[in-house]
Amino acid sequence: MYARDAYTHCEMPRLPRAARPCDKRPLADEGTVCVSRVSNIMLEWLYGAPGVRTVDQTTLDREVAMWTRTIVVGTVLMLSRATDAAGQQTVDSHAAFERLKRLVGTWTSTETGRSGSGQVTTFKMAGGGRVLVEDAGGTLSNTFHLDVDRLMLTHYCGSGNQPRMRVREVDDRRLSFEIFDITNLASPKAYRTTHLDVVFLSDDRVEFAYRGVADGRESTQVLQLTRK
Repeated sequence: MYARDAYTHCEMPRLPRAARPCDKRPLADEGTVCVSRVSNIMLEWLYGAPGVRTVDQTTLDREVAMWTRTIVVGTVLMLSRATDAAGQQTVDSHAAFERLKRLVGTWTSTETGRSGSGQVTTFKMAGGGRVLVEDAGGTLSNTFHLDVDRLMLTHYCGSGNQPRMRVREVDDRRLSFEIFDITNLASPKAYRTTHLDVVFLSDDRVEFAYRGVADGRESTQVLQLTRK
């Protein structure tokens, strides 16, 4: 059915009108072959048409694989954004921020697993009452604020970078933040904080649990804060 001389008719499958006819291009030692447009390849795949039998199979496989990856990646991104949006809708960021505001005052911070007298940490409101600023004696600082309806955190780390996080989960005792971007990261392997859990143990005791990663290795640092 598929003759291979230079003037042979190139038989095409019955495809929707959007499909374009193939090009006839001479290839060395193969005479004239039928080279499908990308649109034809996709239509063959989507509509189950038999395809153009004279298309080089390697080319066809490569094109189909490319479009398959494109569709899969696009679908994953859409689902990820939908999941992110759904997750954000279940978090009352305004109520979470009001809870954080109760931290205003002076605290003593000690790191779990280390001995010592502790570090003085203060919380105060700034920016006309719209930003909560934590100052841990100059070693690190956090700022919490609302971005419209999302509670955000910028962590000014002692390692010199500044991860930005959004609240991801809220329950009766815990606020969980997760990184979404970062500034001044020295290298892809450099340490950065990726998560912060603020756990309200009582009115006068709070736990800040930091999780981070450096060169693929994860670590956790837990600070116990007691109101002075």
